[in-house]
Amino acid sequence: MGSPAVVTPQWWRGLPGGEAEVLPAPVQPVGIPALDGALAQGGLPLGGVTEIRAAPGHGGMSLALRVCAEALRVPHARAVVVDGMGTLHGPGAVAAGIPPGVLWCVRPSEPAHAAAVALRLVRSRAFRVVVVDQVETAPAQAPELAVRRLSVAAQEASCAVLLLSGAWADGATLPLPAALRLRLSRQSHSQIVVFIEKQRGSHQSGHVGLSWPFLPAVGH
Repeated sequence: MGSPAVVTPQWWRGLPGGEAEVLPAPVQPVGIPALDGALAQGGLPLGGVTEIRAAPGHGGMSLALRVCAEALRVPHARAVVVDGMGTLHGPGAVAAGIPPGVLWCVRPSEPAHAAAVALRLVRSRAFRVVVVDQVETAPAQAPELAVRRLSVAAQEASCAVLLLSGAWADGATLPLPAALRLRLSRQSHSQIVVFIEKQRGSHQSGHVGLSWPFLPAVGH
């Protein structure tokens, strides 16, 4: 097993005298080189929310599991899926490169409560990656407020939060305040296109065609 990738994009901090110091901003690589290379920071923000907008069956959960597999290569790291839809498939997690019995799964009593459950998990600071499966049902509270609270908690915990959203997000009053927004579209049985719609701190956008399924990288 190879060493986990280390990516250090740049943040800036003002110093006395008007100078600036370059600070590393940690990210969580996806583990798919074509997608990591297309992202301005080389991966998903650790300390922010990434919105993955995809219709059911268009690869949203598969991409999230691929990120979890990559995160679990970091010593002592944990990843959890808040399975709001109750559709997490064990063999699918193994196919993404996650060993059996390693991934945590929490199923809320109601799908609309997934974001609230995720907030408590992020605040626990026990997880490097928290996936929130909220594809078919909007959060019980105002979606913008729910995502903002997750963003604050993620920053404090240096956690990567992956929010799987669906059609309800298109009808939100305001765009969800995520640091990164990816939209997935399944073009055929063997290809999914990832559209990069928003990257905080960058005007870079575009799209990447990926082979389906998302297989673990060689050496994982």
